[in-house]
Amino acid sequence: DFYIPIVNKSLFNKENIDATFGNDRAFKDQAYSELVAYYWLWKNFYSEKYIGICHYRKYFKDKITEKNVSKIMKDCAAIVSLTNFHKTVRQQYQDCHNIKDLEEIHDIIKDIYGEKDAKNFDNIMDGDKFLKCNMIITTSDIFNKYCEVLFTILDEFDKRNNLTDADSYINHVKNNYANYIKKNTPNS
Repeated sequence: DFYIPIVNKSLFNKENIDATFGNDRAFKDQAYSELVAYYWLWKNFYSEKYIGICHYRKYFKDKITEKNVSKIMKDCAAIVSLTNFHKTVRQQYQDCHNIKDLEEIHDIIKDIYGEKDAKNFDNIMDGDKFLKCNMIITTSDIFNKYCEVLFTILDEFDKRNNLTDADSYINHVKNNYANYIKKNTPNS
């Protein structure tokens, strides 16, 4: 009962909240994916207790319920879906995406937040722990700070790459991910 479905307009029905409604980043859905919903939550929702987001049909189920989330959160700042890779996050990213984008994100972090945060970013990228599906439960304050940093970085990436409308995003995805799409699309 404490889950509220948020979807993109392509999946919209009257039982769900449309994360694209009034969302000036909705046209970036092909690149932003579930971050469109993050942005909508950040701008439109505040909870006195906790805020969280799951991913499509993946939930924090069985272990986390409306009744026990407060008890669990007494001992931590956030609940996430942590997964280990058999390779580094950087290697996984390079296998699935354009590594130049990740390198540019590093440069943006360094330019905006400094060398220390850029090194922290590198430590995460060179590690084998990955936050699967962008799933989190935390306080609204932590969620809001996370979104502030995240969207500051993404906005700067967009500026540097002139990604200002839906066509520029679609072209960026096609131009930078064509090899991944070709490699991972079945022949049939």
